Amino acid sequence: MVTARWLALARSRYATQVLAAALVGALVAVAVLLPRLQSAEVHLAALLLAFVMFPNAYVPPGTDAVYFTLTDGQVIGVEISLQSAAALLALPLLLATVAIVWLRPADAGRAVMSLVAAVGALVVANQLRVLLAAIVADSTRPKYRDSIGATVFGSMVTVICLAGAVLLFVFVFTGTRRRVLVTVSGGHE
Repeated sequence: MVTARWLALARSRYATQVLAAALVGALVAVAVLLPRLQSAEVHLAALLLAFVMFPNAYVPPGTDAVYFTLTDGQVIGVEISLQSAAALLALPLLLATVAIVWLRPADAGRAVMSLVAAVGALVVANQLRVLLAAIVADSTRPKYRDSIGATVFGSMVTVICLAGAVLLFVFVFTGTRRRVLVTVSGGHE
């Protein structure tokens, strides 16, 4: 009985150590592949803009911006800089997940689920940021296009989305705790 319990504990510790190592590998891979992940995000933004409102959206080779023609004929671009790429914004969350998996192996599943939800929210929020910047640029006067798009949707939305992703990570992690049903056995049902 004791050896079976010890063996199960050793297996679960080994599994969480392997998961932690895989997450560290993912952390390194994201850091190394950051420019490619940024490029993929820019191309995804071009597809989204082409689908929603600007059918001529494109990404010129070697750039980190998506360009499209506004309804008044002006060509404008929205940049997804390396600093605002979802992959870079997800690195602290990935690091927190590694720490949780390593220090609290019983919570590994919830930590990974929280990470997936938060990273998904970051990607969606970044795409919405680009879409909203494009819509605002299309609907404002030409002299305000750059300042409104860059200030409102470049800086503020990125910060708000990062804060939202962190909150989502925490809420999913704490909200999916195992609920322990405590029963008092006193002979009455």
